[in-house]
Amino acid sequence: MESLLYKGRIICCFLFLCCSCFAKDYRDTALWLELFSPKAAAMGEIPLADDPLAALWNPTGLLELKGDKLSFLCKQSPLSIGTYAFAWGRNSLSIGALSWGSSQIAFDSFGNSLGDAKVEGRALFLGKALQLHRNLSCGISLLVCDQDLAGKFDRGGSISLALAGNWGQWKLGLGARDIIGKLGEDPLETKVGLRVTYHLEELTVAAQWQRQHLHLGGEYAASPNVRLRLGGIFGDTPNYFWGIGLVQSGWQLDFAWRLHSHLPREFTAGGGYLF
Repeated sequence: MESLLYKGRIICCFLFLCCSCFAKDYRDTALWLELFSPKAAAMGEIPLADDPLAALWNPTGLLELKGDKLSFLCKQSPLSIGTYAFAWGRNSLSIGALSWGSSQIAFDSFGNSLGDAKVEGRALFLGKALQLHRNLSCGISLLVCDQDLAGKFDRGGSISLALAGNWGQWKLGLGARDIIGKLGEDPLETKVGLRVTYHLEELTVAAQWQRQHLHLGGEYAASPNVRLRLGGIFGDTPNYFWGIGLVQSGWQLDFAWRLHSHLPREFTAGGGYLF
């Protein structure tokens, strides 16, 4: 037990130092609201994941953890120079860190330039999943952060909850992200999503309804080592996604691309290693 706690402290310090080093210039100020793994992103940002980073979007997915796993994520988009996250998980528990920021021109409501609005921030998060019943599970995640917005320093945090039920090949999920959340004096918007998943041996299809948007996605196992993914978000403006996953000897690599209707492509890469 003592060796496990020691290992956890070392990994936690390593994660936070990594994110501190990478915290340069980005654009997403409340990034954990929109950050998804490459697997989830490629499937229309439907939060299906089985790695430690699942604590950020679907903590019930932490029940899929077997042994020790270290995961990382890098996101590049036309709205950011880069976003980085790292996490370590073991047996339905995970701890991790992420960094974000921006250096962009701010505008008022009339379109007049207000100058450069530089943002830098870091966060630590903790997630835990529990098996409530043979077919029912729940998860909770806690996040604390600090942010520097053009010289204004704020601290904040949030709590997210998720429920999931399994009935054969069907899975139903309900998630509420940032149900208690605040950054400085500003409350964070709560996001509630309802998800349905149907899983076969080689094919997984999923749908999610969130904030008046329909998310659709699917994954096909082309071979034991290759996963192909497609997805889309349909609302006021449709967005389309595609990606690939590679698995080999304990290593997992995932890549996803997002095609915006009026912006350049967005790219997300991630991976992990199972000890």
